[in-house]
Amino acid sequence: MFTIEHEFDATVITLVDEGDVDMPLQEDLIIEAFEDCVVLRQVDAQTDEPVVITLSLAQVRDLGAALDLPETGFQLVVMGCDDTRIAALNAGFRGKPQATNVLSWPAADLAPD
Repeated sequence: MFTIEHEFDATVITLVDEGDVDMPLQEDLIIEAFEDCVVLRQVDAQTDEPVVITLSLAQVRDLGAALDLPETGFQLVVMGCDDTRIAALNAGFRGKPQATNVLSWPAADLAPD
């Protein structure tokens, strides 16, 4: 489910996670589209701190090109977090308890060890 609001300087889209049997419920994702950038906002469920990601219009175009993939067989998840959280994820998924700048997985199995 989503909502769209038009404000004086941006279009605001809120993606509401209604839950899924295979995935834990996530906080709502707020997408703000401005004239020169797109801002993604979400509260980190573990730290209860807001995470903000700003994409330039060039990055949005690149993302759109990257998403021009077949309609099935892929999932894209973007998450911004601090070093403590990414180190915990890196330890759980790869057995390496240090911070890293990117985690990625093949499409097959996304469950931690």
